[in-house]
Amino acid sequence: MIYLAILLDLFYKPFAPILVFFALFTAKKVSDLNIHNYQINIPRYKLPSFLGWMETKDELLPGDISIQAVSDIYLKWGWFIAGWYWLGLRNTGSILWYFGKEAPNYLACMTPEQESQYGIYQNEHKLGFIKILTGWNVYRDWYSVYTNDGFWATPYLSLRFA
Repeated sequence: MIYLAILLDLFYKPFAPILVFFALFTAKKVSDLNIHNYQINIPRYKLPSFLGWMETKDELLPGDISIQAVSDIYLKWGWFIAGWYWLGLRNTGSILWYFGKEAPNYLACMTPEQESQYGIYQNEHKLGFIKILTGWNVYRDWYSVYTNDGFWATPYLSLRFA
C-alpha cells in the first residue's frame, strides 16, 4: 500500500502545477482571515469536495501567509497565484494524507515499541551516490480531522545525494 501511494504521488507531482491552476477556478470563498501584521483581511478559499485531495489539510487557500514566500506572492500577485504556488509547487504531497494512518507522536519522539505497534518507520538505502529514504513522515493534525491524538503519518519517499 505504501508503495502504491508513493507511485501515485510521483505520478501526480509533475502535473500538479497544471492541474492546480485549473482547479483554482472552482475555488469558493469561505471566510476572511485578519492578519494584523499586514493590517488587511485575507479572503480564504476552499476547493470543492471532489478536489479536496489537492488541498493541504491544515490550511485554507491561499496558504500559510506566515511563510514569507507565500505572503510575498500574495501581496504582489493575489490569492490565485499564491494558492497556485501553495498547492501546485510547494505542497503537492497532500494526496498522501489519504493513505496515512494514526500516529502517537512525531517519529523522533516515538519509542521502538510504538514504532513497531503503529508500523511507522523510516529506512535509508544507498545506491551509489544517491540516498533513498522511504517510510513514514509524521505531521501534526492541528484540527484533529483524522485523529483524536493529533498526529498523522503519511507515506514518504525522498531521493538525496549521499
